[in-house]
Amino acid sequence: MAIKWMETTPSMDIPDREVLTVAEVASLLRIGRNLAYEMIAAGRLPHVRIGHRIVVPRQQLMNWLEAECRSSDDPMIEVDSAQPKALEH
Repeated sequence: MAIKWMETTPSMDIPDREVLTVAEVASLLRIGRNLAYEMIAAGRLPHVRIGHRIVVPRQQLMNWLEAECRSSDDPMIEVDSAQPKALEH
């Protein structure tokens, strides 16, 4: 999975609620729901269990995402910060 940040990329529409469902997080990160659950099971994605339900605190998700963008040590996350190369004529 590659997280690519480009100035032309529209910002994520994150709901105003304090917690997000796993499906919402998967949609925001543009990954599959199964991968989101795998990352949670591996302890790679912040989450809270409330009974049988798993939710992701919005602020923890944003903090995690910022930290992951600064670090490329996680093999599940590849951060591509390279600028697009100009075409040569």
